[in-house]
Amino acid sequence: MDLDTVTGGYAGRIRGFRRGAKLYLCSSFLSQLCLAAFSVVFNLYLRRLGYSLTFIGLCATMNLLGTAFSAIPAGVAGDRYGRKQSLIWAIGLSILSGAGLIFTAAIPGLVLGFSALKGAASTLKSTMQSPFLVENSHAEERVHLFSTAAAVNTLAGTFGNAYSGFAAVALAEFMGWQAAGDTRAYAWILACSLAFFVASAFPVFALDPDPPPVGARRLVNLKQTLAEPVVRQLALHNAMIGGGAGLVLPLFNNFMELKLAATADQIGVVMSGSRLLLTVATLLSPLVAARLGKVRGVVITQAVSIPLLLVIAHAPSFPVVAVAFWIRSTLMNMSSPIQSTFSMELVHKDRRATTNGVMTLASNLCRALTATGAGFLMDKVSLAAPYYGTCLLYTIGSIYYYRCFRDWEAARAERT
Repeated sequence: MDLDTVTGGYAGRIRGFRRGAKLYLCSSFLSQLCLAAFSVVFNLYLRRLGYSLTFIGLCATMNLLGTAFSAIPAGVAGDRYGRKQSLIWAIGLSILSGAGLIFTAAIPGLVLGFSALKGAASTLKSTMQSPFLVENSHAEERVHLFSTAAAVNTLAGTFGNAYSGFAAVALAEFMGWQAAGDTRAYAWILACSLAFFVASAFPVFALDPDPPPVGARRLVNLKQTLAEPVVRQLALHNAMIGGGAGLVLPLFNNFMELKLAATADQIGVVMSGSRLLLTVATLLSPLVAARLGKVRGVVITQAVSIPLLLVIAHAPSFPVVAVAFWIRSTLMNMSSPIQSTFSMELVHKDRRATTNGVMTLASNLCRALTATGAGFLMDKVSLAAPYYGTCLLYTIGSIYYYRCFRDWEAARAERT
């Protein structure tokens, strides 16, 4: 199988996607535009309001705690009440939390509370994605659908990152405000971004109704799911990777601002460029899976990205950080569609959302713990300090994943 074969097959695969999958992709694109804008601008907005890096790290922690502790309830709710209903709830909570963060940003306690609510809303939505896509696809197109979904999200993130950074600068200049980092510019960009989340609700309303719930047995599934060794293995791997990500990603925009004096538009370029490359990379996931296998594809792409973290930590200039971040993000996330497909195929269909919730809990609880530590380390030790911990956790996580799942794929190949 060559590159032309893989990429050339996408047009036919996409045309063949089910109606529900296409509607979900549309909704996901719109919601990701808003989330990407927040990822660039919100931390900078808080800094302009006078908050410390430690507090911003605490906001990230609250967001991730909301994500973590809502993960299992979100999974159970998705299996009990259905995917469509859960997506509607997620969009409503996201709009509420986003508005709260913008309009109560001067009140620290409310910022922390709405950060946690935003995390919970995000979890409810993301927990539905993998089960929904599996249930709205055929086995032969599944990796293509997961890859397309990842590409749609990253492409939307590219636009969201780019427009938010440049729009903040352009709005400040147009209005004659004192600087591109004027808090009014940031607040307006964040408020306008919420319109994308509102628009994302319409494709979800157009989805077919959920099938009637099978109520009583759903609560049993949580206990059964937690008892399965494979679920615990997936959760532990997610915990290690999530912990590593929490050390560097939530405050990466602040890292660039403080280490390299990067402006909002420059940060937007770096983050949007990363997402643009990731869009291409995720579309190549079927090729990675075909050439390396699902397990080896996950491990190799994650492991190769690790040295680039040290390059970022000690890079002497903005262009070096930008290029290293682009390559690292591409490699680390290239196999995400493969990993998502593989994990959902390992468990029974009635436990997919709950399993996804357990994995999300493990990942984001560890992200929450390390995000607070990242802010403290950057304030008290050095800007580079968190990157060493990330390298260690990613290395252990990649080795663990390979040792746990290398035989699963071989056993499946023998059965077929």
